Amino acid sequence: MNRLEEVTQAKAWLDGFRPLPSNVLAELQQRFEVRLTYHSTAIEGNTLTQSETQIVLEKGVTIGGKSLQEHFEVIGHREALH
Repeated sequence: MNRLEEVTQAKAWLDGFRPLPSNVLAELQQRFEVRLTYHSTAIEGNTLTQSETQIVLEKGVTIGGKSLQEHFEVIGHREALH
């Protein structure tokens, strides 16, 4: 089997999973949002961990010992994504 045939078979296999179930799509979107926000704000010097970022985004609570500026950066990033 040549490379083109392998790729064509692999694409057909992947296409068999589409469209994704809505619950799977929602989970992927949530994970993407948290990870992208965490890494993007960390590059800029934000010290919230990925799990703290997730808490801020999902529950809207502040993390003790962290500045409000860091929280606003996370929230602002999510708003920019949306």
